[in-house]
Amino acid sequence: MHQKVAVILGGLLCAMTALPAVAEERLQDGFYFGGQIGLVLPEDTSTSASGLDFDADYDAGYGIGLVGGWDFGQNFRVEGEWTFRSYAVDSVSAEGFGFKGSGNADLNVLMINGYFDLPWKDHRFVPYIGSGIGLAILSADDVGAGGEKILDDTDTAFAYQFMAGLSYDLTNNVTAGVEYRFLDTTDTLDADIDSTTHSILFNLRYRFSN
Repeated sequence: MHQKVAVILGGLLCAMTALPAVAEERLQDGFYFGGQIGLVLPEDTSTSASGLDFDADYDAGYGIGLVGGWDFGQNFRVEGEWTFRSYAVDSVSAEGFGFKGSGNADLNVLMINGYFDLPWKDHRFVPYIGSGIGLAILSADDVGAGGEKILDDTDTAFAYQFMAGLSYDLTNNVTAGVEYRFLDTTDTLDADIDSTTHSILFNLRYRFSN
């Protein structure tokens, strides 16, 4: 029994002494790339199109993305990002009447992001925060109600986002994480419409050490 306890305590001690080494190792600079996938929760929109003012409510959708960036090795990294989000129209209301909606909205977004990994050197878990700016290509595909098409158009808008998440160093080069992301765009489509989404994303990154 005492031997088992000694072995367990010895293993824990070795793990605790190894964690700082992992944390220091991850601070080396280098290029990284990765991908992400997750749930997208779009906010309702108030829209003017085809001579009609209406509100659109959306179902939950999905998002995928690819990133490539540079870790400066001092808890700061910069990356370029492409993401795609898609969600369907659930209902449309206008003039006090509600209708079953049709069509969907797609977002292709190109961003430049900056991240700060919060110092937590004695653990593989690393919380982080970030923000980004870029361009969003928003496509409203056959959005309508009651069998009538209201909006079908594509345009480009300025976009910005804020992120907060938690990552885990699987190895010195591979990191997995989960994050919350808020994305907003300016009015676009010449129809006084913008897109605001909340996302929960799972990501995986591989970093090339120098």
